[in-house]
Amino acid sequence: MINIDDTNNKNNNISSINDNNYNNNDSKKIFLTTTITILTITILTLIDYITKKIYHEKEEFVFNKGISFGLLNNIKGIEALIFTIAIIAIIILTFYFLKIIYNIQEVQKPYYQITAITLLLSGIIGNLISRIKYGAVIDFINLKQKIIILPFNFPLFNLADFYITLGVILFIIYFLFLDKSY
Repeated sequence: MINIDDTNNKNNNISSINDNNYNNNDSKKIFLTTTITILTITILTLIDYITKKIYHEKEEFVFNKGISFGLLNNIKGIEALIFTIAIIAIIILTFYFLKIIYNIQEVQKPYYQITAITLLLSGIIGNLISRIKYGAVIDFINLKQKIIILPFNFPLFNLADFYITLGVILFIIYFLFLDKSY
């Protein structure tokens, strides 16, 4: 004779096992995504640092005390404000990353946002390191010298500026075209 309570217990045990596997797989996914993100941020920041160091040694650069593309460069005392904003941005982006990573099942296209955050954090950290080391950011990429087609003088920039710009563009695309939560 089959005991109904035993059948229910077996079903509960199977359900419990499936929940544990789901949570275990979710934990692995969170760990792997976080590890890859941290490694990518580290690598991109190192590439930015090394390129700035090379151009600093060659003396083929411009110091920029402002923000990306030389904006706000001539405003006195702007460095402390930019430093503060950079620290706040790092904190906010880190919490946003954690929110995405721990709700990865509910977030639409999470890796799109994670890529944007990775680029933003890499750029902000890269420029912050330059500000700490040199008191300003080293800009060395000159599109006018590289691409003769440009009819105007494009501001000098560095890889960190490129990372930041690309991260912002990815966020804009995500929130305008991909996010269906509103």
